[in-house]
Amino acid sequence: MSITQLLIRGNLFERIGFFVTNYMSIADSEWTMRASLVANNYHIPEYLATKRAHLVQATSFENLKTIKH
Repeated sequence: MSITQLLIRGNLFERIGFFVTNYMSIADSEWTMRASLVANNYHIPEYLATKRAHLVQATSFENLKTIKH
């Protein structure tokens, strides 16, 4: 599951709050778990968002194998 797979109604933020900023990389998963407890959710088996990937980005697989990383 990824936050890029979600369509979120604005009033859901009013009900459960925003992302907890001190949770760092887990904040989106924690928010999604809170949201799923109070709101209906539906699976749409289609690609609605994309993630751009290129060789020079810090998280590319090729960069993860370097000494600099």
